Amino acid sequence: MSRASVGRYRWLSGTSFGLLLADLICNSLFLLFYHDTLITLLIYIIQDVCLVFSLILFFLALFSTSLSQAGLVGELVHKFQWCIIVAVMYLGLSLGFHSWSLEQQWQKPKVYIWAPGMVALFTVQRVVGGVHYYLYKRAILQLSNKEFYAKKLLLVASNIKETLIQIAQKTEPIVTSLAFLMLHLTFYGNLALKIWIQDLAEKNNIN
Repeated sequence: MSRASVGRYRWLSGTSFGLLLADLICNSLFLLFYHDTLITLLIYIIQDVCLVFSLILFFLALFSTSLSQAGLVGELVHKFQWCIIVAVMYLGLSLGFHSWSLEQQWQKPKVYIWAPGMVALFTVQRVVGGVHYYLYKRAILQLSNKEFYAKKLLLVASNIKETLIQIAQKTEPIVTSLAFLMLHLTFYGNLALKIWIQDLAEKNNIN
């Protein structure tokens, strides 16, 4: 890994872990200010912004690797698919819980309301949040592996090789069909030539 890559990775990983810590703090603080709608709204906004930026930084970390620059984006997405899926799920659950709880607070600001559905959504959001923390931290640490910053020429060559193999696999049925057609044309052409020669010989015998 080059010095530029090391510096970029340190900045991305440090900022990503800071956003995770901010999200964890917001999850812990909102219950203390649940009766204050404005403070709760501010905490929710900070938390949602942290989640969006953490997802953006993760994709920046993916696209800064040599694999993505060589065109192997599908390989990266497949390798970190669960991290991406859980991060999107956690963001969606957080937005849903924040919207529902704020709606309940604005309707009855002085009443501490926890409907059964809200309790279930809160529980699922917290469980998915724990899984998100684990997968996200593991993915950021995995991106420090040297295999993601290998020499670009080798990766480009590998990418070209795989592309040629895919093209060959896709065009193989077409080539086979053309060869089969040429074989049939040759067979029927020879048969027609033999019939023409026989007719010509029969005409000569008659004459």
